[in-house]
Amino acid sequence: MLSIHVLGNRVWSGWRPVHLHHARSDIFYTKVSTRDTNGDLYVFESSRVKRGGPALHFDYSQDECRSVLEGGFLIKEGDKLYNAKAGDTVFGPRGVPHAFTKTNNGNARMLMTFQSAGKMEEFFIAVGAGELAKMTLAEVHSCACYPAHGHATVRLRGEA
Repeated sequence: MLSIHVLGNRVWSGWRPVHLHHARSDIFYTKVSTRDTNGDLYVFESSRVKRGGPALHFDYSQDECRSVLEGGFLIKEGDKLYNAKAGDTVFGPRGVPHAFTKTNNGNARMLMTFQSAGKMEEFFIAVGAGELAKMTLAEVHSCACYPAHGHATVRLRGEA
């Protein structure tokens, strides 16, 4: 049974926003929880103030779709780069290395969908709870939490 409620233009499934540990101004709003779909889907809105984004990584079993709602992002999907702006959508199949970075000043928002949900929501909740807060981003990307949640970072030539 789904527990989704519409509140104005937001969908709320009973979970509070997740604040990313490395940038308290970056917030993830769950739109459709993994629990709501029995693990088939996870959808959240990423609201970002600071520039930057995740390290190059891939997801073992999740396809990922990113729809830009506001601002701009440079999105790397495999060997392709997309300068995505509001209204653009970039799909990323599972197993393909990807990353993105916020490119504009001010706020930027992106709707992100994972199918299947895997353990992505659990990962973001762990990050927001501060479980990884004492680590640098490099330590977070190299620790066991990545594979435990269904994804892995990609090391570039020359990286230790």
